[in-house]
Amino acid sequence: KWDLPLELRVDLTWKLSKQHALEAGLDGYWGYRTFRTRQSFLEPGAFPTPIAKPVSTLREEQNNILAPALYFNWRWKPHKRVNLQLGARGDLFLFQGQLRWGGGPRFSGTFQLHKMFRALLTAGYYHRPPTQDEWSETIGNPELRPPSAFQSSAGFVFQPVKQFQLRALFYYNQMFDLIVPSEETISSNGKLRVANYNNSGFGRAFGLEVMLRLRFGRRVIGWITYTLSRAERGIAPNSTYNLYEFDQPHILNMMVLWRIGRGWSISSRFRLASGNPVAPVNRTTYDADSDSYRPLFGIPGTERLPLFHQLDIRIDKRFVFKNWILGIYLDAINVYNARVGEAYKFNYNFTERTAERGISLFTIFGVRGEF
Repeated sequence: KWDLPLELRVDLTWKLSKQHALEAGLDGYWGYRTFRTRQSFLEPGAFPTPIAKPVSTLREEQNNILAPALYFNWRWKPHKRVNLQLGARGDLFLFQGQLRWGGGPRFSGTFQLHKMFRALLTAGYYHRPPTQDEWSETIGNPELRPPSAFQSSAGFVFQPVKQFQLRALFYYNQMFDLIVPSEETISSNGKLRVANYNNSGFGRAFGLEVMLRLRFGRRVIGWITYTLSRAERGIAPNSTYNLYEFDQPHILNMMVLWRIGRGWSISSRFRLASGNPVAPVNRTTYDADSDSYRPLFGIPGTERLPLFHQLDIRIDKRFVFKNWILGIYLDAINVYNARVGEAYKFNYNFTERTAERGISLFTIFGVRGEF
């Protein structure tokens, strides 16, 4: 029914010398949400029957989340060609009386090996709070811990001329305490209930990101980005990694921006990506109790959805006043109306399937003010 987010960020910088600088800041988030849910569930511990008759209840819930964070960075330039940054961040997550925290160190460095070549290196430990749905007392689990991840990357930037820049990054991310659906029964406030979620998930992602930036004169800029990646997930106590349901090994983006003049600009973006992995239906069984067919799926990832592709165009106009800027824009999403399949829908006995199409062409008109 209502979803109200507020964000605040404050940054402070102290330049101690030519080689040293300190940064500190406050990063805060507050969110308030009310919603109404209708749940169907079996009473925990009830004796199962051939045809389940779940209990349906309508519940209304209000919740809010407060997530303040403090961070510190030390910038050090030991050499004119070396820039290092060492920092730390601490997060607090307060939700409906539940307090959680997270934090960790972060590092980044740039090394100017040649006037045309710069090496990059980053590493850090990150946290995020569960969503308000995941932390909900009715449809989630208020005992959840914040998921965390160790993220690292290494790469280079090659820029022989101002009009050409090539950037490549190899990355590896390891994820812990991921939130996954759970049907286990837990005790909460003296009552048995379904957990809905727990923190038994883990994962990893690794790959290569390449970006090429081209300038054509003063008014036209183009970008081409390509990502080769693999994403995997697992659920404890099993230590096996499986292909992530949103794994996309190939992602290609091509963008161009043309600043026409007098505040007018036009930009476009073309996207091409691998379809998400799916599990094929190997065979079906007939359930006489419910008079329906039940599928037996194969190995996830042995098939994929069709290739995704889409073209978007945006037109902007900026009006610059003395103390502020007014911008209006028009977005055309999916210009050539590509109806790419985003999921498979089966017939009653799972012998035939059709692809459920994505969004068709639509437009967005917006107004933006900058002060």
